Amino acid sequence: MDAQITPLLERIGARERELATTAEQLRTQIDELTARLRELNEEMESLAVTRKTLLALPPAPHHQPYLPQAGA
Repeated sequence: MDAQITPLLERIGARERELATTAEQLRTQIDELTARLRELNEEMESLAVTRKTLLALPPAPHHQPYLPQAGA
């Protein structure tokens, strides 16, 4: 092989390995962020259901506070 080409091919190979490592790290981060996003979305859905349920409840009857009778 040409003496001028070999160093270039080595640099290209090194850069490809570098990029592959970075890409794999990014894929891992994306997977982690996707899982976290899914968890947050599920929690938001749960809160929305809770809010909807609470808003659908009829108003609580108004009760007078219990006051013990004098002398009792």
